[in-house]
This record gives sequence, structure tokens and C-alpha cells, in this order.
Amino acid sequence: MTAGWSKGSKSYYLYYRCIEHTNINIPGNLLHEKFEQVLKGLSFPKHHVNFLLETFKTMLVEPLKLKQERYKEKVKELQEINQKIFRLEEKFMNDEIESSTYQTWFKKLKEDKSLLEYS
Repeated sequence: MTAGWSKGSKSYYLYYRCIEHTNINIPGNLLHEKFEQVLKGLSFPKHHVNFLLETFKTMLVEPLKLKQERYKEKVKELQEINQKIFRLEEKFMNDEIESSTYQTWFKKLKEDKSLLEYS
């Protein structure tokens, strides 16, 4: 349908015209009233709206809990890596490991730490 204005004897009137059946013209105010009725028929009753809201809230809480759990796991892993780095440095300072061994492990632990911090 297309909208248009028609000039009456005193003013312009809104109407809608079918583009396939050109002889069908519907007054704008009538079409708007019918459309409002259709929208009211599509509206949810209050108890359905409340049910949907509660369901959505519940669905949003679960991903948040999972995200918090993953964050706690990452923090724990980061603490473990920091402890490993500290023990590695202690061993190096006490001459318990070679410099090349220290550098190899330090590089690996730093990479792991960077990945965890990024995530």
C-alpha cells in the first residue's frame, strides 16, 4: 500500500491505496484504528510479560556466574605462575640451575603469564 493525501472540499485527507488493486482506497484514520486493534491483539498480558522478564533475568545470571568462575580460575592460575617464577628465580640465585635453564623456563613462564593477563 502507498499513502497519499486527497483534497476534499475543506481540507486534505489521508488515504492508503493498494498498489496491486488500484481501485481500493482506505481512509487513513480507519486503517490506523484497525492497526491499533491488531497491535493490542498482539500484546502480551501482564502475567506473560512478568514471566518473560523473570526468565530473562535468570538466563542473564548464569553467564555472569560462569564469567566470574572463569575469572577466579584465571587469577588462581596467575598466582601459581607468579609462584613458579619466584621459585625459579630463587633457584637461579642459589646457583641450583644453569643460566640457560633459567632463561628457557623464565621465557616460557613469562609467555604463559602474558597470555593469562591478556585473557
